[in-house]
Amino acid sequence: MKNYNEMANDVFRRRDEYRVIQKKRRKTAIGISSSFMCFCLIAVIGFYGVSGEKPNTKVPVETTNSNTIVINEMDDISSNSRLKMNFNLSEKDLIPMSKQDLIEYYKADVFPTVPKDLKEDNSGDYYSIYKQNGGTGEVYWDQNVLNYFNSDFTRSINIELCKNKLPFSDYGSLDESDKKSVINRLPVTIGLIDESVYMAEFIYRNVGFRIVFEGLSEEEMISVLTSIIKI
Repeated sequence: MKNYNEMANDVFRRRDEYRVIQKKRRKTAIGISSSFMCFCLIAVIGFYGVSGEKPNTKVPVETTNSNTIVINEMDDISSNSRLKMNFNLSEKDLIPMSKQDLIEYYKADVFPTVPKDLKEDNSGDYYSIYKQNGGTGEVYWDQNVLNYFNSDFTRSINIELCKNKLPFSDYGSLDESDKKSVINRLPVTIGLIDESVYMAEFIYRNVGFRIVFEGLSEEEMISVLTSIIKI
């Protein structure tokens, strides 16, 4: 039986491969922008003095086609949101899933409509759930990852999802106190991590979603979200 770390590495391997590419690009972007950020910090201190008050970091609310969009500008996100679980993921409990199996299990079409230049990474078998007693008992792990990329990995969508709660993640999570957008009547938290990376979190039809968009415009991001969150 594989221990938790071994099985978790298998589950998240594909996601981690593309995140290596993301982190390299972000490191370059951070280096370029660091001097600008220092200047902004000095300007903020000069404006607010020593009162300790923070400037408003919320992008103005936008209303489009009955949706209300609020983008929370993020200095950083929590990197400790994956919780340690007190059980092992056993390979004998793994149940491979097709796309249709996944839709039927979640009772929702979790596959989005994406820009035409993005293709799903569907190589290998990595849709699955885990059931106790060699795959015959209750489900104890049902988190899956959907990845979409363009040809040179400059644009991507990463979707983590599971039933009834937001998925575990080693990437980070938005703050529950952040202001909410409303998309097709559903509250959605959206954060802007840097100028080209958005994160969205929501629970739709008892499925928790955490989605990271890189290199997409705000309009493209909203279009992808509305393709999942149907009225």
